[in-house]
Amino acid sequence: MKKLISVLVSGVIFTSLFTGYAIAQQSTNISFSETKAGNKFSLLTLENVPSNVTTDKLTRAAVKKIKAKLMAARAGFNANADFNKKFRDAAEVKWGVEEKAIVASFIFDDMRSRVVYDKKGNWLYTILNYNADRLPANTRAMIQHAYKDCTITLVQEIFHGDTNLLKVHLKNNAGYKKILIHNDEIIPYQE
Repeated sequence: MKKLISVLVSGVIFTSLFTGYAIAQQSTNISFSETKAGNKFSLLTLENVPSNVTTDKLTRAAVKKIKAKLMAARAGFNANADFNKKFRDAAEVKWGVEEKAIVASFIFDDMRSRVVYDKKGNWLYTILNYNADRLPANTRAMIQHAYKDCTITLVQEIFHGDTNLLKVHLKNNAGYKKILIHNDEIIPYQE
């Protein structure tokens, strides 16, 4: 099923690349011909283009757009390949593009999760969201000992490089708190 989705996503990306290029060609009315300009051959003639726009600028702009779309497609392909290796059993996968990242939100092992890639499709970090019952017993006991009057409402396990960090959301009568746990050390984060 995931391979089918991967193939469909890749097909949509490549179709949009070439459709976008065809539309760009159509809107600028570029046609190919062999007209002599002195001893030089011009490969492009332009129709209905303002006189202050040169052929070189249009060609460079078209090539730049194509390169950008190909780079985006390659990034999407790289991110998708990495995602499928790490999260084969993921469900409800939704992809999105943010300003500087490619993001996949999904459910994995009954945990709402998120993985983030850079604009080249390289993995940046993963966040797994779960309840207190999934915490290791010693970690849960450490939190309950330090914050006796609080209840754990959410755990976010963050993987970034070789670092594994827990962001724990707590609630008590006074309000909400967030703590970080790294190497069995509790760090107050937000109170």
